[in-house]
Amino acid sequence: MKSKVTIIALMAFLWIGNLQAQELSPCMVVEMKTGEKIEYFLTDTPQLKHNDERVLLTTKKTNVEYETSRIAKVYFSESVNSGIKDIKTSDTVIQLSPESIHLSGFSPNESIQILSLNGNVYRSLSVSNDGSLTISLSDLSIGVYIIKSTNQSFKITRR
Repeated sequence: MKSKVTIIALMAFLWIGNLQAQELSPCMVVEMKTGEKIEYFLTDTPQLKHNDERVLLTTKKTNVEYETSRIAKVYFSESVNSGIKDIKTSDTVIQLSPESIHLSGFSPNESIQILSLNGNVYRSLSVSNDGSLTISLSDLSIGVYIIKSTNQSFKITRR
């Protein structure tokens, strides 16, 4: 009898948790001219700073820089805050060699950062006009790093 009560209580907890996860949360949406929409939930306190060329968006979790010319509009809406982002395909190509990483398929002049695991920026780079970038690994010490662009990031390990 005790185990049936425990199972029923667990099922009720999971059902209520699922209902709460489906509630709409207010968010700020950055809509790109390509049609891509990026949502920033207001609970993460998004802040915008801009000039004629760039928009810097800062939240509790991230700092993102967009080219002003690529943004169609910014507006407020509501969305389900599941914590899981949609999986997107990418045209990015990553080629590894022992002393460098070659990236292609990025927007021209897009900002790329190399971060340590504690979030410190080790190096900031800019993609060339053809959408590619070669990163030399020779001055990186042994460890794990995050390579972050405007819309994606990936982890590398230097051995």
